[in-house]
Amino acid sequence: MAVRHADDHIHIAATLVRQDGRRPQRDYDQRAVQKEARQIEVDYRISRLKPGDGTAAKRPTSKEHFKAKRLGQGTTSREILRMRVRRAVAAPSSEAEFFAFLEATGVNVRLKTKPSGDVTGYSIALPSDVNK
Repeated sequence: MAVRHADDHIHIAATLVRQDGRRPQRDYDQRAVQKEARQIEVDYRISRLKPGDGTAAKRPTSKEHFKAKRLGQGTTSREILRMRVRRAVAAPSSEAEFFAFLEATGVNVRLKTKPSGDVTGYSIALPSDVNK
């Protein structure tokens, strides 16, 4: 279904249905839809939007919102961690100071290292928000 409620754009809604009753495969749907939308813009000579590059911060899911509510948090753990990491990046002058700053603000940090000891990445969590 396509709904045009203004001269400059339309909204498209689709229902996924399979005749055999199985759930449809939806891997990478968003990228495929964006690619098709850009092609439609070319085909119909309408205003072209810039394609997303996939680097934007992920938005919290509804499950994360419900969990935050259960834990009595004003916002989701994802948003709290993002804010604390942004603050931590601004202050230190070394990698060690960055991780120390994170831990000082109540963030659990787990470093991912190569066998040589070089840090290749890290994962973070709030102390109240970890699995066994």
